[in-house]
Amino acid sequence: MIEKIASNWKIRNIIYILISVIAILPFIYFGQFKMDVDAWFHFSRIYEIADNIKNGKFIPDISYYTFNKQAYGVNFFYPYIINYFQSIILLVIKDPITTILLSNIIFHLIGLNIAFDTYNQLKLNKKVAFIFSLMFVFIYGSVNNRMLNMGTYNQQIAYMFMPYVIVGIYQLFFGDYKKWQTRLIFGIVMITFTHVLSLAMAIGYAMLLFISLIFFRKDKITMNRLKSAIYSGISIVLATAIFTIPMLEQKTSNDWLAVPTLNIIHKDVVSKSATITALTKIEGALNFSDLISLLLLIAICYIFYIRALDKQLKIILLCIGITLFITSPIIPYGVLENISLISMIQSINRVEVFYIFGASLFTCITLQKYYHSGHRENIITPFIFLALLLALYNVVWGARDGVIVSKLDDFQKNSYIATKETIEKGLKKPNFGYFAPDDYKAYYRVNGFYDYRTKNQILNEEGNIGVVNYSIKNNDSKNPYVNFPKDYMRKTNDFIENAVYFDGQRKLKKFKQDKFEFSIKDIPKGTKVVRTPITYLKGFKVEDTNGNRLDSYKDSNGWLAINNPNSSKVVITYHKTMVHKLSIGVSLTTWCILLYISLFTKKTKDLYL
Repeated sequence: MIEKIASNWKIRNIIYILISVIAILPFIYFGQFKMDVDAWFHFSRIYEIADNIKNGKFIPDISYYTFNKQAYGVNFFYPYIINYFQSIILLVIKDPITTILLSNIIFHLIGLNIAFDTYNQLKLNKKVAFIFSLMFVFIYGSVNNRMLNMGTYNQQIAYMFMPYVIVGIYQLFFGDYKKWQTRLIFGIVMITFTHVLSLAMAIGYAMLLFISLIFFRKDKITMNRLKSAIYSGISIVLATAIFTIPMLEQKTSNDWLAVPTLNIIHKDVVSKSATITALTKIEGALNFSDLISLLLLIAICYIFYIRALDKQLKIILLCIGITLFITSPIIPYGVLENISLISMIQSINRVEVFYIFGASLFTCITLQKYYHSGHRENIITPFIFLALLLALYNVVWGARDGVIVSKLDDFQKNSYIATKETIEKGLKKPNFGYFAPDDYKAYYRVNGFYDYRTKNQILNEEGNIGVVNYSIKNNDSKNPYVNFPKDYMRKTNDFIENAVYFDGQRKLKKFKQDKFEFSIKDIPKGTKVVRTPITYLKGFKVEDTNGNRLDSYKDSNGWLAINNPNSSKVVITYHKTMVHKLSIGVSLTTWCILLYISLFTKKTKDLYL
């Protein structure tokens, strides 16, 4: 039966779709799910792209309709292309919850097929490849829960492409690079378009393998392998230029190369999360809370029992051991996280994808050896499917709070229960703030608001994130707390209020967005400098009401400032830089060329690992 399902791609994908739907049936039925605190950020990104498309801007740049409508450079620093099709779905069906649930099924379908193809290309066994795909995608409940509640959302989407990346990079250095070249390029391009930190992990992984190649396997360094690496590298760079080149250009426009995100040091965040050790994995296996570790432990015992630990399995075990070492408290992350790049990772648990992949691979290769040994299939196969059913159950059970809402208070229901009504209300009136005392009591809080601001825009006083705060009446705020009294004196700041400064004097409610234009009004006559609430990026153009170009620049604190406006009103527009336009053309051309090569050139012969 398994053979029949695995060998027929139509039946196999029907099963994949059915399992993907089962995992979210409660949420489809109730039309809601429990959001993570990061979900508002990701919803805002999807809405931003959708509104851009709806109004004729098909390749987004700065924010116009979300993130306080203040030209936030979100699409330069957070990959948006993987979310692009979700925005199109949203425009068609006009329901954010259905969009996310449908996307969840699609991403799982993609991930299952990639995992299946990865194992099948490695070991040429469709039956075990089918089991591997289910194990890799469903047995790690955290991925599925986080994808559904939109926590580290794009990271979980990137997870689905990681098998091509993990195996492709290994094959580039040590194996059949020709066979895996296209898959490697596709995998890295997709995670680049999905999640920058996943790309950073892939680069780190590649560096470790490259060091191993130099020190232990110099015999693998050949001219053809080098040519393949160069071809793959150039293809990846050109295909991803549409995102990476503008990102690098804008990072150099301010102080973001030194300060990747949030402009802070996450004291002890990385080090406290580094708790994944061999002992914790064994403990999780023995108490049945970590199913993949349980299967791995059984597979290791079986392999040692039959004395079949070959070179390939030794390499996989070594890689699993390295992953456990990297994620253990042995490494002094408390010191290393003072490096902003390390701090940006926030949680070293992000690298657990390598452990899950290695454990799934080791277990399935062991299972394949069991089949080939002539044993009957009536022991391990039922156990595998029992484990998979438990994993599937964990996916639903782990996110059960999304449908059990009777015991939740109004704050939880309004802020974190995603329904069509709640999401649309929240995006129309988001409450920015994030670090003010009452932000966590306000409906529809949107985070990510302080990412990619400059050092001088965000102060880090005694380890706390924050800006210069001041108090105003709640109703006088641009983004009032909808569940607070109108006269409540709330903490606010220039980011929240889109404050402008006329020769150093703060003014509120003078800044406005209208589609793809920003304007500042009521500028006093004789004003010498107008400081906008826009963080400087290359590409802004400022004009007076007569269309005359005004002198604009980046001030000492990283804001977009205007000299001698000589008008009571100025209009600010953003125009893609020449570098950005060229990168779009380069990537679109590269996609066409790579698609042609993959479809119409001669296929290389399949080989074993």
